[in-house]
Amino acid sequence: MAGRLVVIQPDSFHRRGTDLLLEAKTLSGVTAFARQWPGDVTVVARPATGDPPSHLVQTRIASLQFDVILSDDLFNPAHRRGASATLALHTVGNVPLLRFEPHRLILLTENPLRQRLATSFIGNSAVGGARSAIGHLRRAPALWNMVRAAGGIQCNGYPTWNAYAHLSDNPILFFDSRVTDTQIAKSQSEFAATSTATKPLTAAFSGRLIAMKGPQYAIQAIQSVSESDIDRIFVLGDGDMAESLKRQSRAIGHRVDFVGHLPYETEWVEFIRQHVNVMLLPHTQGDPAGTYIESSALGVPVVGFANQALSPLADRHGIGWTVRMRTSSALSTKLKELARSPQQVRAAGERGIDFASRHTFETEFRRRVLHIREVVQD
Repeated sequence: MAGRLVVIQPDSFHRRGTDLLLEAKTLSGVTAFARQWPGDVTVVARPATGDPPSHLVQTRIASLQFDVILSDDLFNPAHRRGASATLALHTVGNVPLLRFEPHRLILLTENPLRQRLATSFIGNSAVGGARSAIGHLRRAPALWNMVRAAGGIQCNGYPTWNAYAHLSDNPILFFDSRVTDTQIAKSQSEFAATSTATKPLTAAFSGRLIAMKGPQYAIQAIQSVSESDIDRIFVLGDGDMAESLKRQSRAIGHRVDFVGHLPYETEWVEFIRQHVNVMLLPHTQGDPAGTYIESSALGVPVVGFANQALSPLADRHGIGWTVRMRTSSALSTKLKELARSPQQVRAAGERGIDFASRHTFETEFRRRVLHIREVVQD
């Protein structure tokens, strides 16, 4: 049996008596590691203070499939002593982890330097953005050195793979999503039973309603497409831009439905499967959005901007199409083309299901656990 796997958790945990409150994605992810890892799993996290957000999942500590250490000192070697491997986020804040058995440290990376630089100016003044960018540039050598020193690195998506894989002796590329084997089987069955989509198509934007996700461009694009081509766009999600987006959509109000946040497993999957032909995801940044793959898994192709994350998924795997960055008119042109050529939509939907079937939640966690064991030779 393998030894212990330690996961250094970036977000803090709230404790309420014998219960923990944590993010649903964190719970499912660490539980997946616990099910796949052939030994014990321990999560080290800081104790949270203040009132917990309402969306957190509350669970009994005794029912967890992993152990939890709540500590303000994540870097104490005592937490990792005797462990076979440690998994931690690739951030400068985690550099102290390299002081103890760096060959047993595996880094998880999601945002390369280029992406961090691009986000520096979001929500900042020019001066504030410049200061943030300079800070990222100053931290770049430390990030590169972390990859060289660690035992291995797990890259979520092509942007981080392209940025860091060459610096590590043991890199792996994976795609993080919530797509399960069961969902894929249902998609394959239902897709095979349906005919080619017919116009008008129905689009959807799904994600946080914030500037970097580009919901404003999605609504602008629909405004320039006739109702006979795209009859409706559903806006799924919540965020700071909700009210401004509703004002923006007044001119075509009957064609825009603000659905709000839908829980992924219980509502989101079936909603997209039943109501949507094309996902409109004009993200202005190349973040490794799981929604790209989660939509593809349902046979719903993606139209978006040519960012670092979506472009290779579209170009190499054919899950959708990209257009010039921050250009709503280019989105409109592509939507019109697809509405008049529904066979393109179906072909991309089929390719999307095929790609997602090779990168399901279960498959990727099996690959990641195998990678960790290969790195530490356990």
